[in-house]
Amino acid sequence: NFDTILSIKDACGADTSLNHPCGGSGEIQDNEYCESDDGDQNFCQESGIPPPNQNYASIIDSVRLEPGTYYVIVDGYAGATGDYALAIGTLPEIISSEIAEDDSYIEIHFSEGMYTEATGEGALQLPDFTLEFDSNGGTASNATANSLTNNLGQPLVGGEDTVRVAIDVSGASTGEERITIRAATDASLFNSFGMSLLRSYSQVQNLSDFNSPVLESTVPENSSINVPTNSTIILQFSEAIQNSDGNDITNQNAQNSITVTDLSSDTVLDFSITPSNNNRTFTIEPDTLFTEYINIRVRLTNIQDVNNNPFSTVIFQFQTADETSPTIAASSLASSNAYATINFNEPVYSTNEGSGAITLDDIGYDFQENGSLSCFGIITTNITNYAGSALSGGEEEIRVYFSINGAPEGIEGILFSPFNGVSIYDAAGNPMPDTTIT
Repeated sequence: NFDTILSIKDACGADTSLNHPCGGSGEIQDNEYCESDDGDQNFCQESGIPPPNQNYASIIDSVRLEPGTYYVIVDGYAGATGDYALAIGTLPEIISSEIAEDDSYIEIHFSEGMYTEATGEGALQLPDFTLEFDSNGGTASNATANSLTNNLGQPLVGGEDTVRVAIDVSGASTGEERITIRAATDASLFNSFGMSLLRSYSQVQNLSDFNSPVLESTVPENSSINVPTNSTIILQFSEAIQNSDGNDITNQNAQNSITVTDLSSDTVLDFSITPSNNNRTFTIEPDTLFTEYINIRVRLTNIQDVNNNPFSTVIFQFQTADETSPTIAASSLASSNAYATINFNEPVYSTNEGSGAITLDDIGYDFQENGSLSCFGIITTNITNYAGSALSGGEEEIRVYFSINGAPEGIEGILFSPFNGVSIYDAAGNPMPDTTIT
């Protein structure tokens, strides 16, 4: 019931107190530490007797003492005297927390039974706490506390070491959201000796994860065409994922969850995989280049997030590019010398859009007399498919008909080629070089 000054000495008659800031201000004076005068103005000492003249209890908190003998000294400010109560003990702490599966409450575990009054009385109340919400990239937008109970859902009476804080969450949580729980002030929560839970002690609790992971994007996209044969595949998920057995996806187990198939041969392709972005992004590098102009299927299955929410199987496909120009594979001459058959390595067209039938104007030729004295040239007259019908585009075999000027001796020859470098194309629009000759 009088104005006090409190100090702790580590030797009888020591001039200075232990390393601890002065009073409740926490300020260091002249690089030395001193005694405590007034503590937090909201703090009431264990005796419950309010200090007179707006003087407050003297408080030294968070002192860590090495083994030894110490002297706790209570003195009256300016020689004042009176009655006092002294409380010595460890500071209470929040040691852990857990969240209900449905996000309906957070259960807080204290190091000892807690009260709302410094006298070790009274049940904890909502204003004794602060809850700070951080979406942290999750989809829930807020969380507020609405009531307190014990771990059985019953009203608090005081002295509980486990308290449930009922909360209302706005939006479905993904497990990334965080709630930081702490005392409202340094004089809000007390143990039975009147020691307060400092506001600097806090507990961070993530909300529950209700959402299954989804595939947000892929490179290449589903149904893409003209994908370069040296491409990698990039998978972007909505959250961190793992194999359904709970292990991270690595090169050793990736094909338990991810398969890449060449549909032209129904061959499962080997690849290496690199996770990034906290296992939300995966880059797939095929061991060999993709084959040109085929369909590739990627199948994703047996995947879950870190909270065991399952991923629904996804399949997507893309078509690789035709990156090689068409060429002449073979040719032959009819025994009657009426036409030449030309075989291409793939279907050919007259436009770079992969359409249109080639015409005689697209075929260049060079007659080779080779010393012949009786045959002096040819004139192309028609172009058909292998059956003698008109071309429609996309043929791999054609016939070029011609008339002969003179009587061949069997030593003459004809060189066929594209008329120029933009005459003949494959389906992907690759032109046949005019240096392609048969």
